[in-house]
Amino acid sequence: MKSRKLTRVQDHLQEKLRSPQFRESYAVEVFKAQIAREIIEVRIKEGLTQGELAQKIGVTQQEISKIENGEFQQIKTVMRVLLALRHRTTVCLPAEEVPLGSQRA
Repeated sequence: MKSRKLTRVQDHLQEKLRSPQFRESYAVEVFKAQIAREIIEVRIKEGLTQGELAQKIGVTQQEISKIENGEFQQIKTVMRVLLALRHRTTVCLPAEEVPLGSQRA
């Protein structure tokens, strides 16, 4: 039963991705999730709490939490976080399609 529901969700997503507007919004959210995941992994590897990272760049712990949840609109603060963590990342945006298999759960 679970795999049947998953198939329905995947089918629904495939249908929604036919819309250029939805596809663009989806790609942005996938991008945000990838950046958030990287920041979390690096912050933990460096042994920093959200509060300690926030202090390093002069923002609140809540702001770091929002970034780690993919809730950011401006890349400027994200760049400051990446610089504070001394972390470089490569951004790859899909040209035409959003590959469903590229996200990690």
